[in-house]
Amino acid sequence: MEQLKAQIKALQDEIKRRLALLNSQKQISLDTKQCPHFTKYYKKGQRGGEIYKIQTFLKDQGLYNSTIDGIYGPITDRAIKAFQAKYPEEILKP
Repeated sequence: MEQLKAQIKALQDEIKRRLALLNSQKQISLDTKQCPHFTKYYKKGQRGGEIYKIQTFLKDQGLYNSTIDGIYGPITDRAIKAFQAKYPEEILKP
């Protein structure tokens, strides 16, 4: 019985260690994927410097493969949705 208790304790400790490791890796991943330009809601048709910055960020992430023009059109919309799908736990959904 004591051997079984020791095994259970060892497994619980291993679970705690792995969860801590996973959480630390998740935090690192999140920090490297933050975009300071996603600060409000944007919609199709909007134009300007903020959209330009968002497109640049998405292009750097490999999610936007068109001309960076500062116009929130269908390609930008798809790239934003791809970003949201790629990081569903790290972002807020509208």
